[in-house]
Amino acid sequence: MSEQALKQLFLAHPQEYLSGQQLAQDLGISRTAVWKQIQQLKNQGYQIHSHGKLGYRYEGTDHLDSVVIQANLANSADCEILTFASLNSTNDYAKQYLSQQPVTKPVVILADEQTAGHGRLGRSFYSPKTTGLYLSILLPVTANGSVIPGLLTTGTGMAVVKALQKVLPDLPLRLKWINDLVVHQRKCGGILTEASMI
Repeated sequence: MSEQALKQLFLAHPQEYLSGQQLAQDLGISRTAVWKQIQQLKNQGYQIHSHGKLGYRYEGTDHLDSVVIQANLANSADCEILTFASLNSTNDYAKQYLSQQPVTKPVVILADEQTAGHGRLGRSFYSPKTTGLYLSILLPVTANGSVIPGLLTTGTGMAVVKALQKVLPDLPLRLKWINDLVVHQRKCGGILTEASMI
């Protein structure tokens, strides 16, 4: 049984207890195997509450997880989501990924930290653990013009501002020079758009 299948079952039943017997039947494994998988998930930082009579209830996680992210998207997105505890740079990983295989749909790469994050002109971008969201999105540019490269930076900046204003309506967030996110005259985020002709 894969951990992914177990996580998907928990995410399909938010705030519900699922018995060991029910999980074993749904996954086609023994109750002992279910228990072992749950212990492994707990050791990885997933909060799963156990109740002797009711079973197990998933209560969340404190780290990035592609299965959890996909399950919580408002609209089912046809994209691949890759998550990492640490990368040197999500953009550098995106370039490496692109050099190894063709991209036919969006690929989202997220990391909890970047050890060598960078912005325009190779400037260093400080990206410590648990203090930000560091991601890159690989977009295939097709002949039908569904992606207009010249508008990507502006469009991404506006999308980020609108998304943050929904959850933080009192935050005086604005865009500066198209690619910098600024709050109280201080940069809190940046957008780096790069093209690759692989």
